[in-house]
Amino acid sequence: MKLLHTADWHLCDVLHKLDRTPGLRLRVERVAALCIEHGVDVLVIAGDLFSNHAAVTVNKMTAELEFIQKTFARFFERGGTILAITGNHDSDSRTEFVQAGMKLAAPPTSRTLTPGRMYLHNRPGLFQLAGVQFALVPYPTQARYANPDDDFKSAEEVNRAVVGRVAEWVQSLPQRPDYDSAKPAVLVTHLHVRGAEVHTLYKMSEQDDICFDIGFIPAAWSYVALGHIHKPQSINDCEHIRYPGPLDRLNFGEITDERGVILVEIGPHGRVGSPQWLPLDASPMYDVEVRDPALIEAGLNDYPDRATALVRMTIHGTGGRSRAEFQQWALKLFPGVLDYRWVQANAEPGGERPSAKADYRETVREHLARELAGDPDAADVLALAETYLAQDAA
Repeated sequence: MKLLHTADWHLCDVLHKLDRTPGLRLRVERVAALCIEHGVDVLVIAGDLFSNHAAVTVNKMTAELEFIQKTFARFFERGGTILAITGNHDSDSRTEFVQAGMKLAAPPTSRTLTPGRMYLHNRPGLFQLAGVQFALVPYPTQARYANPDDDFKSAEEVNRAVVGRVAEWVQSLPQRPDYDSAKPAVLVTHLHVRGAEVHTLYKMSEQDDICFDIGFIPAAWSYVALGHIHKPQSINDCEHIRYPGPLDRLNFGEITDERGVILVEIGPHGRVGSPQWLPLDASPMYDVEVRDPALIEAGLNDYPDRATALVRMTIHGTGGRSRAEFQQWALKLFPGVLDYRWVQANAEPGGERPSAKADYRETVREHLARELAGDPDAADVLALAETYLAQDAA
């Protein structure tokens, strides 16, 4: 069996009001192509299939599942199977609502999975597929691992209890009557394993996230497909315990991260060879620091792919331009500017404090800049706004 390990797709994601759907769909199409190119039998999505942004509706989720059905039609026709579990960003209520109306994403109804379709699972379970056992362990929420006697007083108590239940469930699998120790087994889960490198400088605690020690994962797994941590890596130098990261860079904290998926071969007696990293093109992202606009213009070669890049801009000086003029200038050079950060929020060229009237106009400019970030017509709208603001000033 050839298995392709992915995670954290975050479909329907939004960054600074920019809908990431077009870019994410391109990566999904690339994954589908890799499945065909490498003869993949099982595509694993280890949690966070969807974003939890407020803009994500059941209709949008349904549209993305229909896109997956169309994109992976050839994969399904040749008997390929998608195994997806829910992560911390996947809402149980919305997931179950979508499942009720779509056979594509319905959960398994039998311990033996039928190939040629997609499964989206939000409860722990042990399943068989083509001679391989799959333990599916969604993100550990209290609802997914509930006990009717629960009466917790704090988030730490909840997290400690859930950690204990998940660890107990995973470690008890070899003793289950439906577990076959003679068959290879793959663990698919969405959680934070201590020792993973994250995009933060603080130490994770039970208040911040549900954290597991590496010791909770038995050594007998042929492969452990992890999701949740966005930095691609293996854990404790174990090449078979891996985080692949998302399909694309999702925010500026991931600005330098490489993106890809992991190809694994599972034979009758376990993993065959080493997992293989298959790279994906990641959206270019730039943090642009502007102190002198003329220097930015002179150094545009430092920003390859600037026409398609996502940009966060910190402005120390506008080169004598008003903010609206500066934003028009910036959008011509970097059409994908998503966020402007003004170091001196109330500063005008010349250093004088604006009048109340000018202050009002500046508020309008800032509001429009935020609302239009990433909009291809932003420059035209800002120019029109300046016309009205100039009439107001007169």
